Amino acid sequence: MTDPRRMQRIIVIALSSALATVSLASLSALSPEPAAAACTPPPAAAVVDALDIDELHARGLTGAGVKIGVISTSFDNATTPQPTTESQDIAAGALPGPGNPCGWERPVTVLSDNSPNDDEGRAMLQIVHAIAPAAELYFATADVTESATVSSDQSIADAIDSMIAAGVDIIVDDMMEVYDTAFSEGLSAAAARRASEAGIAYVVLAGNLGFVGASTVDTSPAPSGGYQIASYTSTAFRGAPCPAEIIADAAPMPVECHDFDPGPGVDTTQSYTLEVQSDRSPELYALVEWGTSRTTCRTRCTVRSRMPRPARSRTF
Repeated sequence: MTDPRRMQRIIVIALSSALATVSLASLSALSPEPAAAACTPPPAAAVVDALDIDELHARGLTGAGVKIGVISTSFDNATTPQPTTESQDIAAGALPGPGNPCGWERPVTVLSDNSPNDDEGRAMLQIVHAIAPAAELYFATADVTESATVSSDQSIADAIDSMIAAGVDIIVDDMMEVYDTAFSEGLSAAAARRASEAGIAYVVLAGNLGFVGASTVDTSPAPSGGYQIASYTSTAFRGAPCPAEIIADAAPMPVECHDFDPGPGVDTTQSYTLEVQSDRSPELYALVEWGTSRTTCRTRCTVRSRMPRPARSRTF
């Protein structure tokens, strides 16, 4: 008897700069196919061994009938030489395509790859192929604009919509949109919703941008030492008198400041210290968002974000 728990198995793949999740929860509905020969090259072979994927393959569960799409940086369009090319990966058994030694002849369908980058999408698809070798694979770039993992909202949305049009069953989104809005649905969020409503299993990278505060800053004790630095969120506006300089700057318009201290104290400044490394080009991204309701802001709301003028040139 088939163990139903096996059919609900969720496989999590840890990658170098992202966390991609591929759901094989629908394996019970797949048509069994003969297990392929053991020809998966490293490092994908290590993933297969660690997750006991060979056990599923031996039972004929190879991903047949499933279409999996990956949205990432680039597929075979690298800005610098990479260890392999797509054709070499196919010949080695790392990717499907004509000449694959395991007989998986259907190549990756590339919907878009017009943004040269680091070919991380190809690396991700190697691991997906190792787990579900009979699955149809698709790739789309998100037109990277700033770095290896940062893209524009419109570009991600376009990539998602191309996956929907291709009829994929699973989308693995490896991109990050720094200025994604928290209180309203942006373009990529709307596209992800469309994918979900179409019955597509949509999973996205978890990211690895957590930072732990330093114990000292310029030899002075830092209260963030040892604590995770992330973001501040409050479920409600707590009004408090503003500092005199804010009142003067806003005059004649009356202003009220938010109390950042959740306890009995009052803190309307939310001060923080940013350290710039001298051995690299400094960059700083600051994003301030707020949500209001008609009961808390009947007339006009003003949000002011103050940052001290830097002592030397910074890139913002």
